[in-house]
Amino acid sequence: QARLCITTRLSRALLGHRPSQNTRSTMAGLCVTFCALMSALAVPLLLFFGYLLSTASPMIEIPEPLKPDAGKGCFMAAGLYAVTLYFA
Repeated sequence: QARLCITTRLSRALLGHRPSQNTRSTMAGLCVTFCALMSALAVPLLLFFGYLLSTASPMIEIPEPLKPDAGKGCFMAAGLYAVTLYFA
């Protein structure tokens, strides 16, 4: 039997039949919405974490020498999520 994509296997398991093109486009739309929502929430949160870490705030408990690098990592992750949000 040919390998089926995860959408087809999931639809067969839930619906008991092969999904129509309409079902696939609906599921794809939900996936895009989920990715956009997650990115929209992650960008400000990571920017806030990056700010706290770059200012050596005591609100985040990690060793002091690691805070600047962790802050840079948060800013880079926020940038990647912003790119994801743009393309979603």
